[in-house]
Amino acid sequence: MTRPLVVSALFALATFSGCMCSKSGANGEASDGSAASAVATNDAGSPGPIAPSAHFSNPIAATRAGGGAVLVAGLVVPDKVIAITRLEAGGGTSFTVNALRGVTWSADADLRLFPADGGAVVVWRGPRDGKPVRQMIVIGKGGELKGDPIDIGTVSCATEEAVAWTERATGGKTKVVAKGWSSPPRDVALIGSEREPVVVCGARRIYALGQGEDDMTFAASENDGGPRMVLSASEFGGDEERELSEYTVGDDLGLVRVGSGGQIALREARAAGMGAWRRLAATIPADDDLVAVDADAKTTYVVTTREAASPCTDGSTSVPSSVHALRIDRASFAETSLEVAPAECGREMGPFWTGSVGGRFVVAWAERAARRDAFSAPIAGLAYRVMEGAGAGQVVRVARAADALVDAGCDKDRCYAIALLREPKTTNIVPEIVQTIAYP
Repeated sequence: MTRPLVVSALFALATFSGCMCSKSGANGEASDGSAASAVATNDAGSPGPIAPSAHFSNPIAATRAGGGAVLVAGLVVPDKVIAITRLEAGGGTSFTVNALRGVTWSADADLRLFPADGGAVVVWRGPRDGKPVRQMIVIGKGGELKGDPIDIGTVSCATEEAVAWTERATGGKTKVVAKGWSSPPRDVALIGSEREPVVVCGARRIYALGQGEDDMTFAASENDGGPRMVLSASEFGGDEERELSEYTVGDDLGLVRVGSGGQIALREARAAGMGAWRRLAATIPADDDLVAVDADAKTTYVVTTREAASPCTDGSTSVPSSVHALRIDRASFAETSLEVAPAECGREMGPFWTGSVGGRFVVAWAERAARRDAFSAPIAGLAYRVMEGAGAGQVVRVARAADALVDAGCDKDRCYAIALLREPKTTNIVPEIVQTIAYP
């Protein structure tokens, strides 16, 4: 599959009882006849027409909806609602609905959106009706609300069939609860007392991990045998743990452990059972930051950033960072180290996310630029690199001045991100428009 230019579509919401669809005309012209802005060399995509209406404020969240469509949820401050809209690949919106009412902004508010049978699950943590809540509600594929909001626990993820979260149980234990899109909640696993709960969702399987001081327990949603030890300090000769990350591929669970000296160990739970820890030859230097761990059917990637040896000479005091990846073959465990992106002054990177499209693994991240004043958006755009297959080998940048840039996941054809764009000469206090970026 060859890589076309990244094409992004901009959609503005006129009202939350309906929608105004903003489309581009032929040859890159906006619907009002003006030419769409050109992108700089080594950028990709077209900014598209900037429509006059804007509604969303931070936080926003997004997820894929199939067929190139994306679902976006965001806070609408004047109306005190969390709204969700479906943005179609060809232009326009299918629906916009108010998912939660009575919500207000707070500095620690959190909004998540998970795909759910063509629709989505909205999870909100923040003020609602004057009280702090953690609630979820299911949105159908046509925008219909499926039931009332329900209270949930602190940790959440979603499979293709259910959303999962944690709740306190008796004796200081933690239970993992799952709710299907049209079924009541049910208990699926138990995590022992005095352990930090970690819930990881595969395609259909839910993993309950209990992080102790120097060990970890493991239980799966369909296993009634109870939690069992999956990691202990004695396995590593007293080497203290520096980092521990999880990933899923389908229903396989992977664990990546980084020791105090940078030693990397990898273990996977597959249908055949839990594999043994594999010690890798490569190490992660003490000053490197682990920013992403993920895998596709053939390969596991460990992504890190590394500060340059000296600061920039452009008058700033910033130190640029490069991006690196360790590629591990899941069958042979053969390792390859490579640089994903070189260090460049004027670019602050993060957050990072990953995906797989047509057998090609993609690493993407937001890039931030120096802010000049309150009218300058903090995010300069999206950057990504295809790691193998067609189009691999170079960083592609999509320039977007934005107040937020969030991952919307990948389908079989593309990956998607949503940018929150402000009107010219405004600050982030004014509600903003959302834009879809499809890549690679």
